[in-house]
Parts: sequence; structure tokens; C-alpha cells
Amino acid sequence: STEFENRNPEHRPEGAWEQCEAVCGQWSYGGPTAVCRSTAYILERLIRNRAWGGNYLPDFGPKADGTMPPDFYRVCEELAAWHKHSGESIDKVRPGFYPERCSVPTTIRGSRWYLHLLGWERKATVLGQPRPQHARMLRTGQLVRIEHSDKETVFTMPIGLRSDMDEVIVVDYA
Repeated sequence: STEFENRNPEHRPEGAWEQCEAVCGQWSYGGPTAVCRSTAYILERLIRNRAWGGNYLPDFGPKADGTMPPDFYRVCEELAAWHKHSGESIDKVRPGFYPERCSVPTTIRGSRWYLHLLGWERKATVLGQPRPQHARMLRTGQLVRIEHSDKETVFTMPIGLRSDMDEVIVVDYA
């Protein structure tokens, strides 16, 4: 379903779904002064949709000659750089348990969970899971502080690693 054109779903959609969004204000080329969404925004939409089992299709309208606006190339380069270190967190994964059992959008592959810290988040809380074997930052490999109790596990990223893009904590449960 593509019922989420230029709007976010309020709840997790059922079945296959996709969000399509004109990220430069309109579906066609908006001229040299068109303001486009940031790479961090586009990545956040992609992450939230993947965490709910959906896809994200951002639209950049081409110029009449078929070339793309300059923002398109910049965003593609920045997304490619993020994907190089954190792409495994969105490729061939299944949706996680956000927000029911996790405070941040989550994707899962086997017994590995990917906790996506968007914006300026530095912590993620997971409910009802055993103590994990291992937790680290996907981009840097640095270990993450784990505080575990019978009810919840709190993961805190190391100070000084926060960027404006999605930061991913990879958690191994087996």
C-alpha cells in the first residue's frame, strides 16, 4: 500500500507498505531555490519505516534535461557513506518491537537487534529480553554500556560519538 504519500503512519501498518515523499517540496523539479530535506531527515524516515516493516521512497524531481538538483547528489553521497558502515541494520532485516518493547526504532536479523538512535538520543531501553552477550556501536565498534535488570536493559552509547545521523547499537542475544 502507498497510502502514506507525504505523511507518516500513526501506527504500524499491516502487510507490505511504502511511504512516498516529495523531499524537495513537490514531485517535480522545484527550481534552483527549492529547499530539500536533510540527509538526517531522509535517513530517519527510512529507519522508522524499516522498523515497522515498510519501505521509504524519497522523491527528488529532475530538471527538464534529466539531471538532478545538486542536493540529490549530496544526499546520495551522505546516504552511501552511512550505508557503508551501518547498512546491515536495514538490509535483509525484519521489523523490531518498537515502541512496544523498545524505546527506539529497532530492526532484527536472527538473534541480533539493531537499536537506531535518531536525533540526539544516546540511550535505548529494551523490555523483557535476557541480558545480551554483546553490544557495540555499529559505526565504530566501540562497546556500549549495558545496565540490565529483570524488567529492562538500558544501552548507553559512549560520550563523544553522537553525530546528526542515525547511530546504531548492535546487540547480540545469542
